Amino acid sequence: RGGCASSRPEDFVPRMAKQINLTTIAIGGVAVLGVGYLASKLFSTEESVKDITEEVQNRFLKKHEVEGSVAAFESGEIARINLSRRHLKPEDCRILTSILTRPKVGQRLAILDLSGAEIGVKGTMKLVEALPDLVALKEFRLCDNQLGADGIKTLAASLKGLEHVRTLSLSRNGIGKDGVKELGPSLRSLKNLDTLGLGGNKICAEGAKELSFYIKGLDKLKMINLRLQSFMIFLTGKPICFFPVECEAYCIFTLHTLLSLPFCPCYYLSNVSPMGPLARDSYNILGDEGVKCILMVLSSLPNLTTLNLTGVSVSAKGQELIDSSRIAFPRLSIYT
Repeated sequence: RGGCASSRPEDFVPRMAKQINLTTIAIGGVAVLGVGYLASKLFSTEESVKDITEEVQNRFLKKHEVEGSVAAFESGEIARINLSRRHLKPEDCRILTSILTRPKVGQRLAILDLSGAEIGVKGTMKLVEALPDLVALKEFRLCDNQLGADGIKTLAASLKGLEHVRTLSLSRNGIGKDGVKELGPSLRSLKNLDTLGLGGNKICAEGAKELSFYIKGLDKLKMINLRLQSFMIFLTGKPICFFPVECEAYCIFTLHTLLSLPFCPCYYLSNVSPMGPLARDSYNILGDEGVKCILMVLSSLPNLTTLNLTGVSVSAKGQELIDSSRIAFPRLSIYT
């Protein structure tokens, strides 16, 4: 009364009902979140990589015929993990990540070879968790892994921390010009890089222009591979033949001939995948403009000794530019 709110009991009923409704909603929301969290813990099948035991890790290494054990990698007795052509599934990549994130492994591992492991984007998402721990890595091979632009985007940020890497092989991953844009800033941070492999990556003139901008000033670079495409024949895991893709018919004939031999053991033809040598949309077609962009930065690469431009589709005009560069940089071998 006198301007105050009414104190009659019937006036409190709507307000009390409203408060009860809000309280019920809040309690219900918390309950739903709690049930969701418990369900995620109960029904999740993927444990943390830190929970993977050394026994599981050693079984993985043995299964994929990797020389050494976790203990050998931690002691520095073996500084190389070779999983090339092992066709790793996402679960395999998760176990590999658990090995690489062991502190002593990351401090000693010098070479990680995943060439032809076909890890794809999903495997890359697992692998990048370990890259910041690989502080001693000098050689990183990821060619033939079906990364595409998305895989490179996932990988790129983690590459920046690999300041000791000297060899980076990403050939035949179909990254295209978008992949080069994602990769470029990371290349700038690899000050010790001396070998860069980007052959067979759908790199066009625009991609070559992007690449030339980012490699400019990498004064320790010795070799750049931008060839059209290539593939190898492997005899019991070791390369015995190497062909440019222009010779693919001869290569296939040679392969069939070898396979017909009575003593022939197991042969491997690398890149037999959607990104492989017969997938012509994965070729590097730099053209005259793309080659011109690459040649224009040669003066900023004083230690470059090898530039592979085999089959990148240049005209007579582009060939003249290459010949002029051979004269201007006699120390440099340019393959076309």
